[in-house]
Amino acid sequence: MLRTVQSAGSQTNALPRRQAPSTLSAGASPLSSPKSCLLKSRQSYAASPVSAESAPKQRMRVIQVKVKPSARESALQILEDGTYSASLKSPPVDGKANTELVSLVAKYFNTPKSAVTIKSGAGARMKLVSIATP
Repeated sequence: MLRTVQSAGSQTNALPRRQAPSTLSAGASPLSSPKSCLLKSRQSYAASPVSAESAPKQRMRVIQVKVKPSARESALQILEDGTYSASLKSPPVDGKANTELVSLVAKYFNTPKSAVTIKSGAGARMKLVSIATP
């Protein structure tokens, strides 16, 4: 069964019409319906084992940083309570201090800048910084 669709340019496109599951012929299997094929493909993906070597695990480390902008030199040091203190040369204007903090943390933890994000406290002195490590 074909259905004809008329477009504005007077072209005729023939599109196949779906058959309802109740009108399947005697030789057709119920697995040939689009919904059952989708379920079948999902099951095959779910059953495929993934080895530990093929899927890289990425850990997210979150640190708390107290930022001191407009300092003489940039430095990142760990405090006794486990938080970090960052002295930044950049002023807290137009996100310059946040950009410098991201590059300083990336350099300290030896990761790319794209792996470091500020989770909260972008406008405050106390920040939560997330670091993705492979």
